[in-house]
Amino acid sequence: MEMTNKKINIIYIASNGRSGSTLLDLLLGAHPNIWSTGEFQNLYWELKNSKQPCGCGKHISQCDFWKPIILDHSSLLESGIIHHFRETGGGGKVVRFGEFPYIMRKSWGNLNRQKTLENYGKKNAEVLNDVLQRAKVYKGGQVNWLVDASKDLYRLLWLRQSGYFNLKVIHLMKIPQAFVFSMTKNDRGWLRFKRTFRMTGRWIVENFLIHQAVRNHFSPSNVIKLGYEDLADAPHQTLEQLMHWLELPYDPSVVDQFRNTQHGISGNEMRYRKDPVKLDIKWRYLLPPFYQKSIRIMTAMVEKNWHVPQKDNR
Repeated sequence: MEMTNKKINIIYIASNGRSGSTLLDLLLGAHPNIWSTGEFQNLYWELKNSKQPCGCGKHISQCDFWKPIILDHSSLLESGIIHHFRETGGGGKVVRFGEFPYIMRKSWGNLNRQKTLENYGKKNAEVLNDVLQRAKVYKGGQVNWLVDASKDLYRLLWLRQSGYFNLKVIHLMKIPQAFVFSMTKNDRGWLRFKRTFRMTGRWIVENFLIHQAVRNHFSPSNVIKLGYEDLADAPHQTLEQLMHWLELPYDPSVVDQFRNTQHGISGNEMRYRKDPVKLDIKWRYLLPPFYQKSIRIMTAMVEKNWHVPQKDNR
């Protein structure tokens, strides 16, 4: 499909893994004006590894929505532009020291980096423009926002600096105890002890970098912090707040209809379930008190400084 000069509207979900991004992605994608791509930067890996089906249940290469897009852009997908920050289908690096100077200050870098950013944005825009046009065919011409739930901070930074997109960022945060529990619940003994502190550090580092990037590269009106617990416990109120922020009408039916057929890429198993929105608080009972207290102590200061938007679910 033909490219236009108009910037593509993207709602970008930036977060740790296992922090509710799939749920938020599904809820947003159920709105009449919004289409969800899922974890868009994982398109190549899902095509190559067949790890997860499309949200509709078909393999990504056989999905009625994605198949023509994949055929039209096969060489571009193979080139690595889209999955630049995904070395494997399982994720990308948490820390990329070469990007730190551009996260921590308002800098676009030298001319060579600017050319790389421009190429990255242009190629992503080519594919995403086709996604948007097909979304309008599937859902109606009123679709004017895409959701990218890739979560990756570095992808967000490059999309912003490329200049091809009008970005609204949702910094989604999960209570650190809940995040650590979700990452370590299958571990035992010394491994669990070690990974508990490692994952606490990961929660701090990833959210610190997201916080710094959006503060330095986005106007406050284009960023919103959202707590997973608020979303799962009060989806109607939270979505109404998000729609007001996006300047879209609130449609309360999305909470009941969000599991209708969708074509999101990747995410956790929630994408394929049929149960309603429900707050998961298993960590309260299954995470040992010693770990809960240790995590709380380690993260107390940063939570306060970042104004983590969570209800008191501790």
